[in-house]
Amino acid sequence: GLNTKDSALLNPLLSGLFGSSVNLGLVGYQGLAAAQVSLLDLVNVSSLNVGTVDELLAANLSLRDLLKAAAVVAQRDNRNDVAVTLNQLALAVDAVDKIKLGDLVGVEAGGASAGQVGLNLLDLVTGGAMLANGSNLVSIPGLHVVVPGINTGFDAKLKVIEAAKKQCGIQGAEARSAQTELDITGKLLDMDLDLGPLGTVRAATGISVQVDLAQAKAVLADIVCGGATASDPEGIDLRLRTELASTISVKASVSISGQAGLDLPLGVLGALIRAVVTLDNVGTVLEAKTAQSPVPAFPVSFRIPNDSYGGIKSYGSGVVLNHVGATALGLTGQAKVKVSILPEFIVPIQGPLISALTSGLTSALNLVVAPVVNNVVDQVTTALVGPLAKLLGLKVAGADVSMERPRPTCGSPRLVG
Repeated sequence: GLNTKDSALLNPLLSGLFGSSVNLGLVGYQGLAAAQVSLLDLVNVSSLNVGTVDELLAANLSLRDLLKAAAVVAQRDNRNDVAVTLNQLALAVDAVDKIKLGDLVGVEAGGASAGQVGLNLLDLVTGGAMLANGSNLVSIPGLHVVVPGINTGFDAKLKVIEAAKKQCGIQGAEARSAQTELDITGKLLDMDLDLGPLGTVRAATGISVQVDLAQAKAVLADIVCGGATASDPEGIDLRLRTELASTISVKASVSISGQAGLDLPLGVLGALIRAVVTLDNVGTVLEAKTAQSPVPAFPVSFRIPNDSYGGIKSYGSGVVLNHVGATALGLTGQAKVKVSILPEFIVPIQGPLISALTSGLTSALNLVVAPVVNNVVDQVTTALVGPLAKLLGLKVAGADVSMERPRPTCGSPRLVG
């Protein structure tokens, strides 16, 4: 079920997809998640001006009109709270945004049970929003992950490559999850790096996370008709697969500034002379990348009554971000060196002349910066990537699948003549 964290993500997500502010509470979203509308219910709403399920699925409808029609159905079923929520969302949708419901749910043309196919109203809202937006890069306003005392918040951009699609049909019918790209960027609060006897310098760190979630597909391999009893079950057999690799990469760009005191061997016979070394945006990149390979076809079966309609079976891995490695690409940049009796001169940060400073910076990055960055990575995973993927119906290298009503039907031969 939906929780407070989910609703906090849905508002900025839908605001970004709709292009205008959405501000619903948890109760409103829970009402949508618990309600369904059938295709036949929508056909019977006169404002949509369609006469059959096939016409409904093929019509070029505005998302606003579709949400209003769903509100009419909810009102007829005495679900007034759901109707209010749908009408509120309809006002946030651009009236010119058009979708084909057939891109969100597929049924066999003219199928006798097509009208009974149910649409979860939260899926209708989020799936319709992704369809209406197309494949545009969406800035999700206000979508922040804040680690108290550590970072100033992260912004997210979402690109929907292909929306999810529900399917009702004969053997060989195919349903799919969404395929998306998610980019998350943010900046940590500046940190002081204690270099021991060398002094203290300041590190400014920016983090970027890129999540590419590949599409999963479910093919209806077999239909089992029965009486839905323990001795005579009914159900379906699916084959699930992902066709592309899902990748998650984390990159932390660290910029170091400040002054350090260093004893340099510049004197006669190697005597040490105290120098002031100035760092001006000396940089390093800490990064890690993980890839979940495409998963070959995997069988999943549902049998009623042991399983239930609407019950979910998970397949594939969860969303996990790798931790970054400290000084993965090494320090880059130059340092200014000033000895009291000599003019200021510039040396590479990786040069042997200031190797003690380089070693101190590397140790500080390992001890101070990397743990903080990894803490943020964990927070991003827990508070943003995982929940957002769940709301979009996504999973790395896998999917959550369910068997929905109507009950499966099978044709049988009969004698004529």
